[in-house]
Amino acid sequence: MLAIARVAPRAAPCTTLRLAAHASRTALRGAALIPRRPLAGRARRPKRRGPAKPPPNKAPNQAPNQAPEGANKPPPWTGWWKDEAPPDGESVGRTLWGLAKFGFYFWGVTTYVVDLTLCTGPSMEPTLNANSDLVLLDRVSPRLGRIATGDIVVADSPTRPGETVCKRVSAVAGERIPGSFFADVVPPGCVWLLGDNRRNSTDSRIYGPVPTDVIKGRVVLRVWPLDQARFFI
Repeated sequence: MLAIARVAPRAAPCTTLRLAAHASRTALRGAALIPRRPLAGRARRPKRRGPAKPPPNKAPNQAPNQAPEGANKPPPWTGWWKDEAPPDGESVGRTLWGLAKFGFYFWGVTTYVVDLTLCTGPSMEPTLNANSDLVLLDRVSPRLGRIATGDIVVADSPTRPGETVCKRVSAVAGERIPGSFFADVVPPGCVWLLGDNRRNSTDSRIYGPVPTDVIKGRVVLRVWPLDQARFFI
């Protein structure tokens, strides 16, 4: 008898191509060349992030429950006029040192730069009032020798020690003395002082020329009364 062998039918060309593509995809997925598509119902994994950053008020190496550095320090003492804790020895020392520096600066300014003084008496009327005008003195000009004719100056009184006089410079060294009949001139290093109210003034007509060393300052401004404030420059 003849045995009839069954021959399996050949696969269609399209089926063969599909099988080959499927095999190649499987091999590539195993090699991690083609990412696998996530399934519809599978949740995605969260992305990996770096270490958590510390809070802005804490140092990088600070423990979670540790207070920030300097949090337990008492507030600094800023002055006895504020309602704070009583000052300690260091704060008192700083305050005394600050007052000493302020006094030194004040003394330096009022001695070598500017100063306020009262001018009383009728000798400078009507330029200055007789009832205590407060004026500002320029203490730099006398030290630099910048006293000129016509300036109003405050100087130590030649006749009353410890007191001052406020007069106008009528002549400087080398200039002719006003009202002199013999053409006398002011000696070197001196000035001739006269009051604007000549009838009621004790000035160089009585005590002679005044050395420039006793001039304390040049009047540059009348501060008080405010309604009569003016510059003398």
